[in-house]
Amino acid sequence: MKSATHYHIQWCSDASLDWKPFRTKEEATNLAKAIKQPNETYIIAERDGECERCKEFKARALAAKASNKWEQKPREKFPYTIRP
Repeated sequence: MKSATHYHIQWCSDASLDWKPFRTKEEATNLAKAIKQPNETYIIAERDGECERCKEFKARALAAKASNKWEQKPREKFPYTIRP
């Protein structure tokens, strides 16, 4: 299933900086404005379901999850204290 149109913040000063996808251009713009440093510039890039950035994120996330799979601590059966 293909993803819908979404948006990414692309920082002109450093192309390696990337952010999660945003559903709307307004969401991406609002965050970029809020965290923008003086003299920094950015563009809001519109992407479709074939977005290479999202594919790369998913691949990294799956690799990280696989490497941490055996390092996770077992969950307690009842992790919460029950009070009367």
